Amino acid sequence: ILRSEFGAGKSYYYTILEAIATSHTKFSEIASFMGRNPTAITPFMDDVVNYYEMIDRLVPVTQRKAKSRNTSYVIKNPLFRFWFKYVYPHLSYFENGDYEYVIKKVDLTINSFFGKGFEIVCEEVLKELNAQNKLPFRFHKSGSEWGKDTNRDVFEIDIAAFNEDTREILFCECKWKENVNAKKILAELKEKAKFVQWNNDKRKEYYVLFAKSFKEKLKEPGVMLFDLKDLENLF
Repeated sequence: ILRSEFGAGKSYYYTILEAIATSHTKFSEIASFMGRNPTAITPFMDDVVNYYEMIDRLVPVTQRKAKSRNTSYVIKNPLFRFWFKYVYPHLSYFENGDYEYVIKKVDLTINSFFGKGFEIVCEEVLKELNAQNKLPFRFHKSGSEWGKDTNRDVFEIDIAAFNEDTREILFCECKWKENVNAKKILAELKEKAKFVQWNNDKRKEYYVLFAKSFKEKLKEPGVMLFDLKDLENLF
């Protein structure tokens, strides 16, 4: 279906999708992966975003989409994310019957792949809790947040959710792992939150951690923890 939809430009579209699926999510990274000048791939990027609607153009949730240059791209459909990450780059191995090699490659990063899906689930959980007034405040907007710290190193926060009127913000980390050290993850999340440029010195912060399971549950004001058992009991 994709081959017939993409037509003569299929090699460009396929390579764009492969680039994004393999963690080349910035425009410049995609162009570099393709070995092309950024201006040469602009029409194809516009097509997959606006015409085929296969990828989303994201900006940090605290920034305005129309003005921000800090953009990232993600494939919407998890099936296509899987195919362009694990199948398309290894077609020659499938054709030669070397399935064991591909399985080993999948095993190396499959937890990370599931982790991205877990982040989507966690955001949906937050939205449901928000609708039921089960969070410390009602947020109006949520999404991923990223930027650079004082050393110009990139930081990423899985989910941030905020209310502009009350100046309250929630920072969330999602770990698709067992026996997560909640104290360590919370400390790291608080450190990253310092670099989020949103109502600095005038905001009230809260923190949420999701994981398969925790070594031990923290009990701290303004902090909420959810493991898989908690999620089962919620819905």
